[in-house]
Amino acid sequence: MYAAQTEEAAAAEDVVAGIILFDGIRVRALFDNGASHSFIDRLFAELYGIPLVSLLHPENVVVPDHILDIREYSPSCPVRVGDWIMPIDLLALRKLEDFDMVLGMDWLTKYYATIDCKIARLLLENWGRLRWYLVDAGVRCLR
Repeated sequence: MYAAQTEEAAAAEDVVAGIILFDGIRVRALFDNGASHSFIDRLFAELYGIPLVSLLHPENVVVPDHILDIREYSPSCPVRVGDWIMPIDLLALRKLEDFDMVLGMDWLTKYYATIDCKIARLLLENWGRLRWYLVDAGVRCLR
């Protein structure tokens, strides 16, 4: 069972929202240390022809007030932040509301990313290199 959040549920967590590139497409992304896994909006995936694959075993995702049954994911998605491309598997959710994508703890830990909400930045470590990255001019912290 995994956890996912939207803007309202993320109030107590350090999360950063902004625009990133995904396979050349501008994406409204939420970087959320309260989400166990990373997610893509199913309708967004369909709109842009992003392939979805059936999970061998459906997963449950806990969101405020209910549990969602996840049956599809998009494997090895090329998430680009700055000049780094960092692939991740994205579980497909029907409604991400304000976002096209949520990058959760699986992505944050894989790429040693740290959220600094005070200055609306991510600290990324990739191949031993550290870099502060301002996600976009439209970055905002959700607290």
